[in-house]
Amino acid sequence: MSVHALVASVALAFAGTGGLMAQTSTQQKDSVREIFTLSGQIVDDVGGNLVLRHDGGRVEVNFRSWPERAPDGPRIMSIGDGVTVTGWLDKDFIDTGSLDILGVYVEDRRAFFALGGSEPGDGDALRPLVVPTDTLGREGNASMTGIIIEMQADGFVLQAGPAEVVVDTSRLFYNPYDDVGIQVLKTGDRVHVSGTLGTGFPEQPVIHADGVTDIFVIAPAAL
Repeated sequence: MSVHALVASVALAFAGTGGLMAQTSTQQKDSVREIFTLSGQIVDDVGGNLVLRHDGGRVEVNFRSWPERAPDGPRIMSIGDGVTVTGWLDKDFIDTGSLDILGVYVEDRRAFFALGGSEPGDGDALRPLVVPTDTLGREGNASMTGIIIEMQADGFVLQAGPAEVVVDTSRLFYNPYDDVGIQVLKTGDRVHVSGTLGTGFPEQPVIHADGVTDIFVIAPAAL
């Protein structure tokens, strides 16, 4: 085999490996998901999906796997209700714009409803897949968590599950990028963002932040 042929073969082999690595990376990215919350008013029912109107537009919420009523309780959601829903920000949501609900807080009822699941060893006992603290007590009408992957002039790009969400921080009352104050955001930080979704979400994922909170994972101290 000539030197040129050998070089060409090696180049093709590396090109094939690069394509495989890129494909694997994409698959891993598509499998990642993050908790996502959104507040608004239920305004319509389209094909079994309820339509939630929020400050930035409308999102369909998939409620079809839920019972209409809680056991011996009230109807869970109706058109006109103000709600805060919790679901997964995952590839399905990005592709379809329909959010599968895990939990919902209904304002008028002051009630939180959650889907349940069983864990090994629990028998038939159900545990909530999300709890009220996943949904309540957050500023803004939407919130998400993720990793900062790029800094911009007045914000950053957040890797939230499979989505790359542009976070506009120009509304904040402080500058989270200067050396004044304790919080200085940088690439690689894991953060929770709350605010208002842009009008093109999720096709054009933008959130106008009114709050950014650093998240730190701390290992337990040795005894």
